[in-house]
Amino acid sequence: SVDTLNQLVARYLEAPSENNEVPTAREDVFAFRSEVSESCKVQRLSDCISLVDTIEVDPQEVRFTQNTISSTFRDGRDVRSLVSKLASSPELAGSLPQIQIFRQGGVLHSLDNRRLYALKVAGVRRVMAQEVQVRRDVQLRKQTSTCSGQFIVFGDDPSITHANDITVDLSECIGDQPDCSHYVEQTVWGSSAPSRSLLKASDLVKSLAKNGFPISDHFRPVFDSVMRSFAVPPEQVADDANRKGKRKGKRAKPKQPARVD
Repeated sequence: SVDTLNQLVARYLEAPSENNEVPTAREDVFAFRSEVSESCKVQRLSDCISLVDTIEVDPQEVRFTQNTISSTFRDGRDVRSLVSKLASSPELAGSLPQIQIFRQGGVLHSLDNRRLYALKVAGVRRVMAQEVQVRRDVQLRKQTSTCSGQFIVFGDDPSITHANDITVDLSECIGDQPDCSHYVEQTVWGSSAPSRSLLKASDLVKSLAKNGFPISDHFRPVFDSVMRSFAVPPEQVADDANRKGKRKGKRAKPKQPARVD
């Protein structure tokens, strides 16, 4: 972990200047704080956090800090494949890099949303995590969730449309609970006029999350099922598509007329 800001300031004040005088002027300290603040914006996130402790946590109790994640890690590995491996071998969670978490209002939030997603959906209940302290301004930049960190979707899923405006009628819920349908008015990207349609709750929360709209607790019952729906491994998706294609390609054999002797 890196030094905290206060440690860096203390070191700065102890360092002699060019004329061997210790810089004690208030403006010098402010200038240094500004310099460190700017470094947090352009360098790694690790430059703006400080390790507090290593603790055991239940991933199911940790919240996300974003509405969306990518379906792949930075090295190209697929998040869904990790979910599949963890679901069949939960002990593999111990070999993953520890997620970094911080406390806010008594609630744990993660800085590693993709790994947290994989752990949650795979049903892992215990992992070691790094509890860290995060600079307040960095926290505010990182925390973009519009549902208190209870839900997340794949932002690169092509089935979720971009919308500039969404209005949901919560007064009527048509169909079976919890995935009933609501009337929605939305202006999709590229269109100037809103359109009215009936959307299932599972499809609606995906659109709300991806486009950064507030998500009501009314939809909480579908959060888990929607997150699990993203976790189908890509190889399984390909296999399912191939099987469907083969079934469509098969033609029914014409019935032979009954033989009369």
